[in-house]
This record gives sequence, structure tokens and C-alpha cells, in this order.
Amino acid sequence: MTLQSEAVLERALSLGWATFKRAWPLLLVAVLALLVASIPGSVVGQVIQVAGTVIGRAGNSPNAPMIAMVVSMAVSWLISAAVVWPVQAGGYAAATRASRGRSHDFGAILAGFRRFLPVFGANFVLTVVTLAIYLPLVALSWNALWPWLQSGGMQMPDFAQLRIVPTIIVGVVCFVAHYVVFARTMLAIPRAVDPDLPPIGAIDAVRFSLEATKGHTLIGIGVLILMSTVVVLGFLLCCVGALVVGLPLALALNIGFYRALLNDPDLPPEGALSAEPWTGPTPPQSPV
Repeated sequence: MTLQSEAVLERALSLGWATFKRAWPLLLVAVLALLVASIPGSVVGQVIQVAGTVIGRAGNSPNAPMIAMVVSMAVSWLISAAVVWPVQAGGYAAATRASRGRSHDFGAILAGFRRFLPVFGANFVLTVVTLAIYLPLVALSWNALWPWLQSGGMQMPDFAQLRIVPTIIVGVVCFVAHYVVFARTMLAIPRAVDPDLPPIGAIDAVRFSLEATKGHTLIGIGVLILMSTVVVLGFLLCCVGALVVGLPLALALNIGFYRALLNDPDLPPEGALSAEPWTGPTPPQSPV
């Protein structure tokens, strides 16, 4: 059964808030795991970028600094993504399990590694799409960025080359397009890592999100704005609020939207025994 947009929004907010209240410790651990996972990638990335800068400056070619910077940034990004993306997906898996009634499934945080290929692939596709959205802005700013790129990051961009008004207009258009695309694809990772549903490939996960959000783009944008708002308000509380409230609540709202469009039922209460399928020749008969 397909829900109307009003019902989707109502159920998404209801599920998100209920998940936050019921499973706040699990959501907090998922957020902390993501923060911890970002540390090794950042350290390795800095080391690779410094090494790339040194190699580039030692090269004889005038383009050596640029090539070294681009290669080192790409390598460090891939290394960081290989750790951060599965942990981020594990947060979605844990929040999904909590939303369905399993508020203590801390092992679900590792689900992103168990489904590494679809999670990494879907994230990679979405990253490429996002970069493509901002290509017009990069093209418009190319004259300003070129000195910085050619120097391997050693010089500041030449902001005097920017055409301010066109850059602002194109930047706003790219940002709005990014929000619309994000609203349509924000369910790809939760579906790719969902531990209660059969595994699917990266492209199928993106297709699922596009199909599920069809006709609900404005609702998705509204949920994204609400998620961004609670995170920003959390940062205003000495940044601690973002960690304790903002990010866990945003995660719960994201999963609330996912489950609202998936329209799936809750799991049996924790501790309840599920009925085992009857394997005999005929089902057992209850006396009348």
C-alpha cells in the first residue's frame, strides 16, 4: 500500500521521535563510532597529502605539484571512505533495527562491513553524482582555482578572478539541485545495509531510493531541513548538543523517513518468541 505524502511525513516524524526516545544509547554509540572511524582516515589522509606535497615539490615537471596533490587527495579519500562509509551505514542499520523494536542491537553497527560492497558502491555512485552537480560551479571558478591547483595547494586561489554575482547564482542553483537529488537518494544506503531485508547491489539500492521517494520529494527535502536544523541547533549548545541530541535525532528521523516509505511493520517485541514454521505433513489443528 502506498502512503500519501501527509501520511508519510506524519509516520516518518512519529517513527523518528519514537526511535530516538527508545534507543538513544544505541544511536549515541553509532554516532560516536562514526566520529572514531573518521580519525584514522583523517590521520592517514594528512600523511599521504603531506607526502604528495613533498614529492610534487621535488619533481622536475611544472605540473608535478598538481599531479601529486590530486593523486594523494584521491588515495586518502578512498582510504577514509573505506572506513567511514561502512561505519556510517552501520549507524543506519542500528537505527533501523531500533525503529523496528530492537533497541539494543549494538552488533548492527558492524553491518556496513558485512555488506561492504553494496554500501561502498552506493556511496561512491552518490559521491560521483554530487560532484557532477557542482561541475558548473567549478567551471565558472576555474580561473580562480587554477593557480591553487597548479601549485599543489601551496598558493591561495586567485579570488580576484571570480565573477561574484554569476558565481553566487550558480552556487545557489547547484546547492538546490544537490538538496533535491539528496532527497531522492537518501534511502539508498539504509536499504543497502538493512539487515532485515535481502542484500541488494549498489545500483539497485539507488534505484530503490529513486522509486520509493517518487512523488515525495518535497517531504524528503522537509525531512532533510529538519535534520539539518536539529544538528545546527545542537552545535549552538557548545557542540555537545550535536553529539548528544542533534546527530542521534537526525539519524532517527532519516530512518523514520525510510521506514515510512518502505511501510514495513515492526518486529515482535524484544524477548518475544516468534512462531516457528510447521514442518509436518499437515498443520496442527486446534480443538473446537
